[in-house]
Amino acid sequence: MDGVSMNHRQGFVPPQLVHKMNSLGRFLVNEFIYGCHFLSLSGSAIVLSAMFFMNVPIRWEFCIIAYFLTQTAYTYNHYREFKKDSSVDSKRVRHLRRYGCFFPFLVFSYGLSYSVALISSGSSLSIVFGFVFLGIGLIYTEVIKSLTQRIIGLKSFYTSFSLALLVMFTAVYCGHALDVSVIVFSLFLFLNMSINTTFYDLKDMETDKKDGLKTLPLVLGKYRFLKLLHVLNIIAILPVIFGVLLGALPLYALLLIGMFGYCFYFIQKAWNSHTDLDFLSYIVVDGQYYLLPMLLFIGTMTFTT
Repeated sequence: MDGVSMNHRQGFVPPQLVHKMNSLGRFLVNEFIYGCHFLSLSGSAIVLSAMFFMNVPIRWEFCIIAYFLTQTAYTYNHYREFKKDSSVDSKRVRHLRRYGCFFPFLVFSYGLSYSVALISSGSSLSIVFGFVFLGIGLIYTEVIKSLTQRIIGLKSFYTSFSLALLVMFTAVYCGHALDVSVIVFSLFLFLNMSINTTFYDLKDMETDKKDGLKTLPLVLGKYRFLKLLHVLNIIAILPVIFGVLLGALPLYALLLIGMFGYCFYFIQKAWNSHTDLDFLSYIVVDGQYYLLPMLLFIGTMTFTT
């Protein structure tokens, strides 16, 4: 009887449906990672961190706005470079090929969602700032990347600068002054993100070489580049240390030094030639900024209560 019941339960769901459910699950996971949603949500994590840091009321709608901003810029990049990227057989490209014809619709949808959310909840100044910011993101694809054929590392440092501006955008949206603490925090993020964005160039060395781009890994070679990242990792925490010592930053800002350990881990991991650089980049590196609001939340709860 038990055997009959077990067979009945196992056959209750048709194998075709099980296969479709598994395929859908894989598609959603791949879309979350390779469709840049995981990366775009790190933009939300950055603005949430900025709100904790500025000690202003949390504006959750702005976290959504930051997501649509970054997702619009990254999807537009996928759309404009789709034909060129299709020549490379990678997990990301294989996934994006499944719906490449829908890129114009996706760019429009994300851009419209961003515009509606920003206009409906932002001040006049933040709306202007927000659309300028979106233009900065789109210019990356149209202008900046090609300029990297002449200027070493430009595309990575431009991306870092753009993402660091999220702190300033948060200050404008929340009505906070662009004071010394905001500038120092933005500088810290720019330096830290420079590690993140240039590290990404490691996995793209082949395609960047074909495109004639002068990225730091191509110019320096893999191992000299990784040594440079260790130096930059040390430099990145100096604004925080000096900011606290000079009284420009609160004491709990020292918790940001925890980002040094995180970067040290993935830089060291890349020394191993057997390391999966796709996993390291898309999961570990892209997940770095989810740690940031947790550190600052702990800091504000510990030092301000």
